[in-house]
Amino acid sequence: MREVQPGIPQVRIQVFLGETPPHVGRFIMSITVADHTGSTYLNCFNDSAAQILGKSADEVMEFKEMVERAHRHMLFDTKRVTTRRLRTSSQRQASARTFSK
Repeated sequence: MREVQPGIPQVRIQVFLGETPPHVGRFIMSITVADHTGSTYLNCFNDSAAQILGKSADEVMEFKEMVERAHRHMLFDTKRVTTRRLRTSSQRQASARTFSK
């Protein structure tokens, strides 16, 4: 929303009724580069990051979601979860031990 004329409190609402393009993932990858003189931090953006990783951002995101789904399934799978009760007790000995030199 934006004002039609400055100073006049009228608002014009713009509505988009067309199709939106599909979502395209993009990389912003932080890396550390080091050699014999020291190290530095670099930011790699979409093209250079995809070249380093050999995968597009969409492929990496799809893999990440697949791993998260598998991990969530593994954590909350009721067939694999079992409950066990362990009862422990301790008894005090009736006679005290004495040590002498």
